[in-house]
Amino acid sequence: MVTTTVKLTNRVSLEQTQAAMQELIQPGTPRGKLVTAKYASVLRGVADRPLPVNRDELRALLPGVMVSQLNTLYAIERLWNAGVIHFNTGNTFQDQFDWREATTAAIPGMGHKRVSFALHIYNPAYCLLLTIDCWHIRRFFGLGTNESLRRKQYLDIEQMLRADIVYLAEEEGQGYWLITYAACFWERSRQGYHASECEDGDYQTHAGISCYV
Repeated sequence: MVTTTVKLTNRVSLEQTQAAMQELIQPGTPRGKLVTAKYASVLRGVADRPLPVNRDELRALLPGVMVSQLNTLYAIERLWNAGVIHFNTGNTFQDQFDWREATTAAIPGMGHKRVSFALHIYNPAYCLLLTIDCWHIRRFFGLGTNESLRRKQYLDIEQMLRADIVYLAEEEGQGYWLITYAACFWERSRQGYHASECEDGDYQTHAGISCYV
């Protein structure tokens, strides 16, 4: 059953969400760099070459980056070059699930959310993994919920969201990317908590943030 925070008169549509996703995510060629949108513009400069040997040099280019994040970035590059991590994910949920389990186990400090998001970036049309963040959690459980999810909690919420996606597709339209349905729920949750309000009454655009490396 689909749960919503409030009924919205101007809620974002699947068509709007798909257009926004296509602006945000451009399918790319994996290069062993796994980042969030915040640092994507900087990492584009080293997409085709190794990270700087001097970590302080890279750290200076990434304001606010934590040491643990920097260590993870270098670990990803090392594991990528060694062939331990890859993007040969397959196109079934079970194949991608197994890939995510192996990838999270291999990369220190890397959880299900970020690994799922990485596949969204590189293979948006065929990604069957879902990125669960605070707005999905709030949609199901309300404000004040602990947003640091254990593995089982993440997988349980992912399955709840997948079930709601089936309902949404039946009610409002077939043929969109799976991650588009999830993003639509994400934005509607934000709208329900008045986190996406704009002066013109439309939903907040995220088109200026690119995740492409």
